[in-house]
Amino acid sequence: MNHFHTWPFGSGVSDSLLFIILKFLFIGIVLGVIIWILKLFLGNTDNLNKEDPLEVLKLRLAKGEISLEEFDKLKERIFKEEK
Repeated sequence: MNHFHTWPFGSGVSDSLLFIILKFLFIGIVLGVIIWILKLFLGNTDNLNKEDPLEVLKLRLAKGEISLEEFDKLKERIFKEEK
């Protein structure tokens, strides 16, 4: 019996265990390649949302959310943590 006429998306009910495993393996490889291509084209997005803490403090000072004393204290704290 030729199992390749419905492979890889056939019913799988009448197929042998080997062909069922091969179907899942094929689907996994296809999904893996799609994910790899998307990561390749989209690039690393981990660093997109990271803002410089000093820039955030300067912005908060400019908006009037913190005082100059708070700014200096927080700036010292940031530089201590970076070391």
